[in-house]
Amino acid sequence: MERLTKIVPTPAPDPTRKSAVRGGPLPNNNFHDVLGRLSGGARTAPDLRQTQGGVPAQPKNEAVRLNLEPAQPLVVDPRPTAPAATAGQTLVQTPFGTVVVPDHSAIDLKAVFGGVPTPSVTAAPVAAPPAPSPQSVFGEHVWMNSPSGTDPNNQRYSYNPVYFATRETADKVASMIGGTVIAQNAMAAAGGFQQAAPNWMVKMPNGTVLNPGLIASFYNHGYPQSYVDYLVKCEVRGSQS
Repeated sequence: MERLTKIVPTPAPDPTRKSAVRGGPLPNNNFHDVLGRLSGGARTAPDLRQTQGGVPAQPKNEAVRLNLEPAQPLVVDPRPTAPAATAGQTLVQTPFGTVVVPDHSAIDLKAVFGGVPTPSVTAAPVAAPPAPSPQSVFGEHVWMNSPSGTDPNNQRYSYNPVYFATRETADKVASMIGGTVIAQNAMAAAGGFQQAAPNWMVKMPNGTVLNPGLIASFYNHGYPQSYVDYLVKCEVRGSQS
């Protein structure tokens, strides 16, 4: 039995059907033409069916034109926008900028800043007080002038004035440490030595006797008052031990 084969003719291309690539007519199954349109350039291979006299026709330049013009720059105003005051508010210029203050605010910024930024003021360093001196504490005459004595051969010699405070100095020291002023031959108590003038001394409540001339000498070294006070306390504490 002879089998019959049905031959279905290929339909002719419809020139009115649009291509999905460029919007033009869809070629007749031309793969290279479609690939060339997708790449935005000319066809990669000539279509031998579209030749003229055996020579492939020159493809059309179908390159895609892009808009390469530079975009306009974004302009930003660097100046800050000043706040705006509404009813019941006031603009006040402060060192930190313009602020909006309610009229019922408990802090009167207008009175504080006066509408004008207040410049910062650096406080001047406080100078340390000058160190006390014997004259600044006890007066002009702190010690006796040229205290002297005699030896057993009746020869005169001199004493160190620092051991011979004047009566005024002794009174001042006594009021400082809480003692009583007495006269005493503290340098030549025996042995045939004699003093031309006695020492003014300070007797403490416990009976200990301190030399006010030595205490006055603590002020003769440029020490600060705090350190002089420390030396005086040590002298008094030693007399109480």
